[in-house]
Amino acid sequence: MKTLKTLSLLLFFLPFLVSCAKEKLTKATQTGANTFSCKINGKVYVAKTSLLSPGLTGGLRGAPGRYEFEVEAVVYSSGNNDNYTIGLSSGPGISEGVYPISSGYVDPNTGYYIRYNPNNATINFTHIDYAQHIISGTFSFTAVNTKDANDVIAITDGRFDMKN
Repeated sequence: MKTLKTLSLLLFFLPFLVSCAKEKLTKATQTGANTFSCKINGKVYVAKTSLLSPGLTGGLRGAPGRYEFEVEAVVYSSGNNDNYTIGLSSGPGISEGVYPISSGYVDPNTGYYIRYNPNNATINFTHIDYAQHIISGTFSFTAVNTKDANDVIAITDGRFDMKN
């Protein structure tokens, strides 16, 4: 009877314990793991597939000598209560190294943010395998709400590892 009571309590509290788990950034891999994560104003967000969204699309695009990168990710905070759609792209002709983000946006469904300072908007391609279409790296940028110029968010510690 005591075991049954203990098991019942554990089953009751298990969802609360799981939902309180602190979200972590995805591992910085270079294998084409199709991962994407970042911090938005210091809070961790991770790309996840849902019924309405594949979670992560894009990758390496183009042809030799003209390859570029574009990605769109739907990222969720711990508990999946709030989410953002983040889009990034680079210009053509990329290889491993640091590049400015040619376009970037964040859509939290409450206002539309765009990157506004190219000096603070970079992608560091840490691994590119053109034959396997694997691209990995890090990114960061700041963005301003198009409806309120005083509403600025910081996207930091971003990382991705994609294969398309």
